[in-house]
This record gives sequence, C-alpha cells and structure tokens, in this order.
Amino acid sequence: MKNRAFGLIEILLVCVIVGFLFAIMMQSYLKQPVAKVSEEKIIRDSGIDTTNYNSVINSTKSKISEITKQLEEQEKGLEMLNIQ
Repeated sequence: MKNRAFGLIEILLVCVIVGFLFAIMMQSYLKQPVAKVSEEKIIRDSGIDTTNYNSVINSTKSKISEITKQLEEQEKGLEMLNIQ
C-alpha cells in the first residue's frame, strides 16, 4: 500500500489556478457599477466619477485634496484677519 501525498508541483498548480480565478473575479468586480441610477446622479452632481470602483476611489481622493486645499486657504485668510 502506497501513501501518496501531494507534491510541490500539484500544490503550486492549485495556487496558480486559484490566483488566476481570483484575478478574473476582481477585474469583473471592479468594473461593476457603483450605485443605482438615482444615487449615481446625486454622486455625479457632487463631482465624483461613478463609472467603476477605481474611478470612484480616484475621484474621491482628488475631491478630498481639493477640499483640503480650500480649507488651508481659508485658514490662511483667517490668520491674516487675526493678525491685522
């Protein structure tokens, strides 16, 4: 009676197959619409791109940086008023 265990090649092959399937799943997941049509209109009106998850993340980051710059400018303006 032979005891046969999984070899390194078989384990690597399973890992490659699982990784390939995961990559395909993530690509289709990231291309899905983000929200319902009514919600998309509200989000789009605020300046955020809603075509897919990556675009939502990138446009949200840029929107946050714009808001941060505006806040910094307002703080500088308030400091100038306080100095005078």
